[in-house]
Amino acid sequence: LQPFLRSLLSLQELDLSSNRIGDDGAVAVADALWGSLELTVLHLDLNHIGDLGALRLAEGLRGCLKLEELGLGSNVIGDAGGRAIASSLAECPKLELVALAYNNITPEAAADVRKTLADKHDLAEDDS
Repeated sequence: LQPFLRSLLSLQELDLSSNRIGDDGAVAVADALWGSLELTVLHLDLNHIGDLGALRLAEGLRGCLKLEELGLGSNVIGDAGGRAIASSLAECPKLELVALAYNNITPEAAADVRKTLADKHDLAEDDS
């Protein structure tokens, strides 16, 4: 997966939802995101991604300055992964939509995520 994704540096949208990529696949996607300056939409919903994959995705997302939409709903991301994702997304100036619903994020961590992203006035949260 990673060699293929690295060859697509001008990729604008990537939807790998419902592919059961798990943490290993999320790590491959994260590694491929380095240098992906054009990515605007990334959907990884329903993939059994946990904290390990989320932590690596958070690292990879830091360079995605054009990212507008991120879908990570219905995975198994916990508090550490949710907080890491939010922290990295705070650096994405064009972000408009984040979907983290149906994960293993506690209400306390969810509040932290909202607080971290509070300065993004145009951000819509997908709570479904």
